[in-house]
Amino acid sequence: MTPDTRVTLIAEDGQRFFGEGPCRLLRGIQETSSLRAAAGRMGLAYTKALKILRRAEAVTGTPLTIPTVGGKGGGGSVVSPEGLALLERYELFRDTCIRENAIAFRDVFQRDVPQVAAVIMASGLGKRFQEDGTPWKNKLLQDFCGAPLLSRILDSTDALPLSARTVVTRDSAVAAYTRQRGINTVLHDLPHRSDTVRLGLERVLALSLWEPDGVLFCPGDQPLLRMESMEALIQAFRQHPDQIHRLCYEENGTRTPGAPVLFPKRLFGDLLHLPEGKGGSFLIKREPDLVVHVPVADREELSDADTPEELARLAALAEQSAP
Repeated sequence: MTPDTRVTLIAEDGQRFFGEGPCRLLRGIQETSSLRAAAGRMGLAYTKALKILRRAEAVTGTPLTIPTVGGKGGGGSVVSPEGLALLERYELFRDTCIRENAIAFRDVFQRDVPQVAAVIMASGLGKRFQEDGTPWKNKLLQDFCGAPLLSRILDSTDALPLSARTVVTRDSAVAAYTRQRGINTVLHDLPHRSDTVRLGLERVLALSLWEPDGVLFCPGDQPLLRMESMEALIQAFRQHPDQIHRLCYEENGTRTPGAPVLFPKRLFGDLLHLPEGKGGSFLIKREPDLVVHVPVADREELSDADTPEELARLAALAEQSAP
């Protein structure tokens, strides 16, 4: 049993005028520069596609496409600035509804299943990423295969079974980016890693309808970390929800531990009162018998993009493995 969330915008007369169909149609026009081609890809008659657009334009009071002339096909259409704005707002609203409904579904229908929240750690200063004499730049917003580096962990956690998720950062530009994506964000100026852990845990506890059984702490700079590995981590935790779970890479009898790390509810109090400057590793060292290691398939999943050179190397690996 799973929820199916469909988001439709309704005009004042009670009639539907925008939803997933018109959204796909506009994206198709954006990609093909042709209403006819976009309609064809969806299996729609041209006249029906035109009617859909005209209805949406009548309700919004603005043109959603702009006709073009000339070119190989003798003319076509492009999405207007107003159409792009409507698309972006609809997709943000739709994705937020899907995410929030998934959280509500789990809280209502799966209360007997150990629940997990997530904190995205994005407060690092990235000092190793800076080159001598260059202006400071946040590595999490640097390009990685056409999108900000931080988008990789955000995309990977979008579909995870999480009761709540928040990003914790010291950078206002990072906060603006994550909030634009509809993700709850804590912006702070406190100096220590213990502050980031505490603020993130406090926020996901406040966001969850019921206290989660565990909280997953994810770094923002592991771009090759796979959603499937985090799913395996969560599934392992649900089997033993009183233990610490962390990812690792194993080869020839050697284990290399890494992140993310999933801490159980029994340690929330300790996480909220870590010694100044300490992170979750403090508890891992203190409670080694509580740690369960969950292996990943590829050691590069645990690699951090700590320098421009490492970022470029990981991006090349990502492009090689892309379908």
